[in-house]
Amino acid sequence: MWELYTLWAFIPYILSFYNSRAHEPVNVPLWSFNIIAAGVVGCVAGGYISQRISSSRVAFFALFTSGLCCLCSFAVFHLPHVIFLSTLILWGVTVVADSPQFSTLVAQTATPEYKGTALTIVTCIGFAITIVSIQFIEYMESWAKIDSVFVLLAPGPVIGLLFLFRLLKHKK
Repeated sequence: MWELYTLWAFIPYILSFYNSRAHEPVNVPLWSFNIIAAGVVGCVAGGYISQRISSSRVAFFALFTSGLCCLCSFAVFHLPHVIFLSTLILWGVTVVADSPQFSTLVAQTATPEYKGTALTIVTCIGFAITIVSIQFIEYMESWAKIDSVFVLLAPGPVIGLLFLFRLLKHKK
């Protein structure tokens, strides 16, 4: 969740910044909604796909793609209108798609009598991390332009991928 709510919190700002540099301005409220709502596609599709290839693989793919979006975010602001919005939609789809898969993995691996506690703890840790990442990006934005700070969200997906890679390796 390092990048999830941080992206959502900053989407209107990202779009406004793009508008300040673009020849074709975008409708900030409409596209903010569309990018955030695109996560529904990631969650629903991820649920169906996970029944075929496993939750850990779906989570890995979603986290990998979201991490790539973080790493490439500095370039997104310089792309043409259609590619800029398509990239943000892709990021909106993948940034949230791993969350239900992680919850599924916790529920599958937790001791039955502690499933509720395990899910509560994981959710609380996720929200605590989110508070840190939002504050961190807001602070860093005062030191650097908005088009370069989202790269700093990449360590979240990278750490998640390292743990998922170990899980995928043990399942073979």
